[in-house]
Amino acid sequence: MISKNMFNERTFKLLSCIVENPGITSIKIGRIMKINCSSALVSVNKFEMLGLIKRVKDGRSKPIFVTEKGKEMFKSLSVINNSWK
Repeated sequence: MISKNMFNERTFKLLSCIVENPGITSIKIGRIMKINCSSALVSVNKFEMLGLIKRVKDGRSKPIFVTEKGKEMFKSLSVINNSWK
């Protein structure tokens, strides 16, 4: 079960990065968010385990796409994100 308490501003930004950049890789996420790639990969693995994203094997890279479940979570978290501003 996914709880909104599991998310903070950083994880919301990471999820929004994936939503806004379909097919992005974890390396590129790290660069965009200015975090090391292993930190990005930990969150990506967590999101995949929760069913919020899916990775597709494409040669050597694994582009990341948000799932319908991820889109729903993103929409509900967007309301919370507005309260952080």
